[in-house]
Amino acid sequence: MSQQHDTRSADAQRSGRDDGPDAADRVVATEAARRAIEQLAPLLGTEPERVIGVQRRDGGWRVQVEVLELDRIPETTSVLASYDVDLGPDGELAGYRRAHRYTRAQIEAGGAG
Repeated sequence: MSQQHDTRSADAQRSGRDDGPDAADRVVATEAARRAIEQLAPLLGTEPERVIGVQRRDGGWRVQVEVLELDRIPETTSVLASYDVDLGPDGELAGYRRAHRYTRAQIEAGGAG
């Protein structure tokens, strides 16, 4: 019986994560969310309010963020939008689009908008 030496880091061994040659280029969900906000904010000229979804997609990530587009009084009439932000496997912005617009008071029925 031959012994194989596990060359992964101790942290990777504990988590079951693969730290192979491409591991440095891979991004985890929390990092994808952070990078999506960082890269979207300057394009929109405003900071997203929150991340509302993260999913793996085509080797990269799709991060859904909510953005305040029009601040009104009362707040329930403020206009929000959800954006789909696509990131490549390295976490770099590949594209984005506004998916929905809605007022803060609007109740979701099968999704925003």
